Amino acid sequence: MHNEKCIELIKLYENHRHLWDPTSPHHYNKQLKEDSWKIISKEMNLPISEVKKKITSLCGSFRREKSRHKKSLVTGSGRNEVYISKWFAYEHFYFLADKFSPRETQNSISIDTSSPSAARDTTNSEPSPSVSIWGQ
Repeated sequence: MHNEKCIELIKLYENHRHLWDPTSPHHYNKQLKEDSWKIISKEMNLPISEVKKKITSLCGSFRREKSRHKKSLVTGSGRNEVYISKWFAYEHFYFLADKFSPRETQNSISIDTSSPSAARDTTNSEPSPSVSIWGQ
């Protein structure tokens, strides 16, 4: 697929937010998503399977390029060079820029701090000796 067709595909994909945004209220609506793939497929004049396969490939390339950029900011290579992608579709995928970033999580395990044993710090404690069931 030529670069121009890929960019057209990316724009169509971006317009169907529920396909790529898990915060969209329709993201888990399988029928709506399938209808969207049909629309994109018809617009691109390609089979649905090929459209999905190409989007998967393009998203993977975007993640790779984004990762290279991020690593160049973090690693101290001594050259002070920030990686700037030359991949033709990089700027067209910026609607996904934060999709692959980790989100803040909530701790779902409650810790009981009322008992003395729960408040005890066990990070530097010695392992307890093992007890044999055979009495030795």
